[in-house]
Parts: sequence; structure tokens; C-alpha cells
Amino acid sequence: MGSKPENWYRCRIDHKALKRLSRRTNRDGVIHFGGYFAILFVLGFVLVQTWNTWLAVPVFLAYSVVWSFGNATGHEACHGTPFRSYRLNQLLLYASSWMENWEPITVRWVHARHHSHTSFVGDDAEYLVPNAITWRSLAGLLTGWNQVWHYNRELVQLSFGYANRFIRISVPASELPAVHRNARLYLASYLGIIAHAVHIGSWLPACLLILPRIVGAPMHGILRITQHGALQTGVADHRRTTRTMHVNPVLQYFYCNMNYHIEHHMFPMVPFHSLEALHEQIRDQTPQPSDGVTGAMREVFATMRAQRTNPELVWNPDTGSVA
Repeated sequence: MGSKPENWYRCRIDHKALKRLSRRTNRDGVIHFGGYFAILFVLGFVLVQTWNTWLAVPVFLAYSVVWSFGNATGHEACHGTPFRSYRLNQLLLYASSWMENWEPITVRWVHARHHSHTSFVGDDAEYLVPNAITWRSLAGLLTGWNQVWHYNRELVQLSFGYANRFIRISVPASELPAVHRNARLYLASYLGIIAHAVHIGSWLPACLLILPRIVGAPMHGILRITQHGALQTGVADHRRTTRTMHVNPVLQYFYCNMNYHIEHHMFPMVPFHSLEALHEQIRDQTPQPSDGVTGAMREVFATMRAQRTNPELVWNPDTGSVA
């Protein structure tokens, strides 16, 4: 493990403008996340009503995709920025963590380390697509298996009192008893739902509360690849290690504006609802955004092809080419 990188590059921005953009409100959080959970509830209700019909299949797939964006809501809650209220932020963090099979305290601290060590190999626990990129590492995210396996294994380990090295170096020792308690409670609740489904002889409880995490995982796995995949490592400059992309309004809503990922990493305490405005403030100092998810994935695949002959090559966002 290396020392914490210092002197991260930050774009120039007026102090008053940054202070305004960093303002948290309960109103924005309630409207956005209330809307998200309302959509999820409606899809769940329709799934119950269409159960035992073929219509339930597309409804379940849609429900699972929307469920997968619990990753985005939980990520925002890790920063404590969705709401001004500490209790509302904690409620969102614990609810989203339950949806994503995360232990909430560890994910918050490990994610903080991701921000302080972004793409420093060996120090960033969330650096998931190392250069040179292999099909194996890519497939783990494209299928969602990487994250489903990692977090469920971690929950089991924590429930038995074991913390991996990233948890040990990220989470204060004083919080570990609560970590182990949370892991046991979450794991017990999942097992209880499975036991109930077996008892009543129906897949419905699992399809409502367990399987969406697995079925929807590829959606967010792809987005995780676009965040840092094929970009430079080991440099204290988010313009080189992180990717911003333009996406359609629907994806941007569910993704909590995390398509503005350079902006988020550079100014992590700016709430999700202000990231687009922040982008406008600093856009002349950052690379041209990628053209959606497909454009970002084209950059990743182009880099993979180039790395076959030279594993040191990465995507250069300034030139829009591999270098």
C-alpha cells in the first residue's frame, strides 16, 4: 500500500460559485430519490399483479434494471450529499446498501479511499478494470458477476468477524463492531426472505427482493467500466483517470448525474443535482465528454486492441485516441 497521493489537480472555479453548487437541500433529495423509489414501487406492484403470466417476465427485467440503480443512490449517500439532513442521508445509505448487498459503513469508508487514491493500482479498492485490460476482467463487470460475488462474499466474511485488508485500512477500528452487526443483520434478512419463498413455494419474494440485484447487475457493471476503464493510472489528475460522458436524460436521472464523473471526483462534495451546472462551469478546462455509454465503450475496446501490441497504451481524452 502506497502513501496517499497529494496535490490533486483541480480546475479553477469561483469560490462563491463552488459554495453555491455545494449547497445541500432536503427538497432536491426528496424529489429525486422519492421519485426513484416510487418508480421502483410501481414496477414491483405491477410484477405482483402480473405474477404467473408471461407479462411478468418483461416487468421483472424492467424492475431489475431500475433496482440496479440503487448502486447510484447508495453511492451518492456515501458522500452525505443527497440531503441536508444527516438522518435522511443515513436512511438512504442503509436502504440502498441493503438493495446492493453492501455493508453500509464499510462501503462509505472504502469509497472515500477510492476518491483519495483514484486509479492508484493496489491502493484503490474500486479500481476494477486494470490495464492492460483483459476480457476476463471486462466480463466480470459486463455480466455483473464481479460485484455480486465480491459484496456477498464480503458480507459473509464480515458476519463471521473477518475484515479484508481494504476494510482494515479504511474503516476506523471503533466502527468494526457495528460493521459486523450490520453484516449479520443483512445476511439474516436475505436468508429469511429465501426461507419464506421456499416455505410458501413461490419465487415471488425472491424476485421482489433478492434476484433483482443479480439480474440488474450488468446494467451498472457496464457503467462502472465507463467511469475509469482504459484511462491512465497512478496520476493525481482526474481529467486523466476519469471519464465524463453525455447520456440521455432517462439514464442521467437514474444514474444521479454520475455521467459527470470527472466533475464528481474533482469536487466530491457537490451534490448530484448540481453536477451538470458544475460541468458548465469548468467544461473549458476538461476533456471533451465521451459520446454516451456506447462511445465510452468504443474507447475501451479501441484501447484493448492497441494494448495487444503495447500493454502500456491507454486512452488519451485530449486527443480522442489511444496513446
